[in-house]
Amino acid sequence: PGLAIIFAAIAHIGYMNGPKFTNPNILMLFTWTGWFFIIVGGSLWVRAAIVFGIDNLTMLYVYFPEEGHMVNSSIYGVIRHPVYGAALRISIGLALLNAGIYPIVCILILSLGVFGWLRLVEEKELLERIPEYAEYRKRVPAFFPYPNRLPAFFNFLITGK
Repeated sequence: PGLAIIFAAIAHIGYMNGPKFTNPNILMLFTWTGWFFIIVGGSLWVRAAIVFGIDNLTMLYVYFPEEGHMVNSSIYGVIRHPVYGAALRISIGLALLNAGIYPIVCILILSLGVFGWLRLVEEKELLERIPEYAEYRKRVPAFFPYPNRLPAFFNFLITGK
């Protein structure tokens, strides 16, 4: 049920009502930036799903923890949570395309919620199960790559490697 709620929240951002930005220059910037985030987020989700596997995306590792392992290759050497990062990018893109104040505020709240969930629940469990995760967490950012890793990030989006 959690995934359905997340998908519903993301979709709702695209058509949320409220005051809108009306400056044509801001609207043009929001439109281009919004589509960029949606394309990058969608590409990241598809590529990460292929690398990580659908079984892991359905959180199979929660029910069978002994079969879980840490993935530290490909995109997981650039960002720790590419699927969550993809969802955030798509949400940001939808909020920018909506051009409303409420969706942009909603993105900030959603981002804090996702970060809190990861930090307090998922990563806490990973630290208990996988000792080397602490070092990995220090070395690799959660959602957005370090600037010096942007070429590797976009290379992954384009080639899948």
